[in-house]
Amino acid sequence: FFTPLVYASGYLVLIFLAICMACGLYYMAELAEEYSRLTRKILMWSIIVVSVIHVLLLIFDGFPWFATLFGLGLHGVYFLFLKDFPYVNFGSPLFIGACGGRLLTR
Repeated sequence: FFTPLVYASGYLVLIFLAICMACGLYYMAELAEEYSRLTRKILMWSIIVVSVIHVLLLIFDGFPWFATLFGLGLHGVYFLFLKDFPYVNFGSPLFIGACGGRLLTR
C-alpha cells in the first residue's frame, strides 16, 4: 500500500513543482515586459559580470582557452542583442548564430 502511495505523491510533487516554476517564469516575463529599461540594464550588467568572471577564471584558474574565448564571444553576441531590446528578430543572423553557438557549447 505504501509503495504506490510514495510513487503517487512523488509524481504529484513533481507536477506541482513544474506548475510553480511555470508560474514564476510567467511572472518574471511580465516584470521584464513591464520594466524593459530596468531589465535591459540588469541584462547588460550581468553579461559584463559574467564576461569578467570568464576572464578571471581563464587567468587564475587555468580554464581551457578555446571554451573560455568561445563563451566570451557568445556573451558578446548576447550584448549585441541589447541594441534592439526588447525586440527580437528570429530570422536575423545574430539570433541564429546565438542559438547555434549555444547548441555548440553543449
